[in-house]
Amino acid sequence: MLPGHVAESQPCAIVVNKPFKKYMIDEWNAFISEPTTEDDFIKGFNRKRVSYERILSIVSKSLVRLNRDPEMIRKALT
Repeated sequence: MLPGHVAESQPCAIVVNKPFKKYMIDEWNAFISEPTTEDDFIKGFNRKRVSYERILSIVSKSLVRLNRDPEMIRKALT
């Protein structure tokens, strides 16, 4: 297989992983753009660590968006 032919050799990378990564980035950017207060920051004006609950929420929302097309795996393999 020649380099650059990921779509043929790894269909899930294109059909599942790529959209999932995009959805994760979209959710993360939405989180980062939310209004903040002084309580959201620690010394040095660095943002506090994201809670595990929030991370799970971001992953969950991304999976829900991904599951809107249940036929995507079949489409990738045909």
